[in-house]
Amino acid sequence: MPYSIIKIAAYLGDALKLLKVRFPMNSFRLHNMTTNNIVNLENTYKIAPLLPYSRKEGIKITLKWIFEKNI
Repeated sequence: MPYSIIKIAAYLGDALKLLKVRFPMNSFRLHNMTTNNIVNLENTYKIAPLLPYSRKEGIKITLKWIFEKNI
């Protein structure tokens, strides 16, 4: 999907928010989605070297939860 369409949807979401209407996209979310957020997990792996789920498994579980809750 072209970025320009997503940006328009974000602005639409901002306007709808002012009217107390829920919309899945807004400028804040667009910024979060397009910002590189690389987190150093070296210290995490030192105290928890064996994680219960892989990154991909965690994403699948999270998406399933989101869809079940209709978020």
